[in-house]
Amino acid sequence: MKKVQTIDFQAKYAEEIEVCRIEAKLELLEDLIHLEALKIEKAKLKADLKVAHAKLDDFRVHETDWFKLGEPNIEA
Repeated sequence: MKKVQTIDFQAKYAEEIEVCRIEAKLELLEDLIHLEALKIEKAKLKADLKVAHAKLDDFRVHETDWFKLGEPNIEA
């Protein structure tokens, strides 16, 4: 009887280890998926930043020529 009970405890322990192992893998996988999502988001933000810099570089502010407008005493 004692031997059967010991075998049952060992089997239960082995199953508990398996459950813990699978749970740990799932947690790790969730972390990795989260990190991968962050990498994708970072790549998107870098691409958006490049586009924003390109738009900023194309944007020009023209100086007002106050002399041509008849206001020679106004400085920009």
